[in-house]
Amino acid sequence: MKALFLHTRTPNCEVMWRSLEAVGWDVTPRRYDEHDRYMDLVTQAESLRPELIVYLGSVVGFVPGTDVLRRLRDVAPSVLLCGDASDNAWHPTLDAYRREDCFSVYVSIDGTEREGFLTKLTPVDPRPYAPRPWVERTVPVGYTGSDIGERTGVIAATGAASPGLVGHDEMARFLCDCRVVVNAPINGTGNADHVKGRVLEAGFSQSLLLERRNGATARWFTPGTEYLEYENPDDARAKLDWARSYDDEAQEIAAALHRRVTAEHHPAVFWRDVLHAGGVN
Repeated sequence: MKALFLHTRTPNCEVMWRSLEAVGWDVTPRRYDEHDRYMDLVTQAESLRPELIVYLGSVVGFVPGTDVLRRLRDVAPSVLLCGDASDNAWHPTLDAYRREDCFSVYVSIDGTEREGFLTKLTPVDPRPYAPRPWVERTVPVGYTGSDIGERTGVIAATGAASPGLVGHDEMARFLCDCRVVVNAPINGTGNADHVKGRVLEAGFSQSLLLERRNGATARWFTPGTEYLEYENPDDARAKLDWARSYDDEAQEIAAALHRRVTAEHHPAVFWRDVLHAGGVN
């Protein structure tokens, strides 16, 4: 089964197209925000003749119009993946997509609900994740991604380390060597909280997730049982001290998140549900 996966320049796109590859699809990734020759996308799709087209959405840079997206949908069933459905900057674009019938299925992947959308969490390729034994892990607390905005304070308070800007495999190896992974759930514009892909990555790496208290993550996972919540940077440091003092309990919380993510948010589950919703058997 062949799929054309259209994405932007951001590094986290790789984990998503590889998640489809991980469940057996022959995936052709194509970056679409390099220029405005959007009909090239339709030409490539017609030449490739895929059984599925996945479009990882964006509202900045070069973005195909609804006419091109409808042409792609005519080639094969098409899926919109929206990573910031919670962000109101996205809402006019999402409304236009539905009004113009641009996709076969619309998927919110930040855990927040929107009318007409299938609600899921970020699909992550689990293949590079091989969690190290807890006692052998060399990074006490880590993070991946940028160190700007809300995350600055908690990174400074906990002394979290980062692998820098690295590829998916190296990032996975780093996380599997972390005992604790810190995260802040704020969305791109900063007007709401959502479930970031790092929550899933912490689960696959069997690290203890330290997440700022929010309703979005708590809707999907159980605070205190599958991850630890913090209120502010000082509280994050206190929670980290607790985890160091109660090592066995910290390990069990990390293991509980790992079990939940593996059972309910593996790409086999994600893509099964998305393909069913899109009429792809």
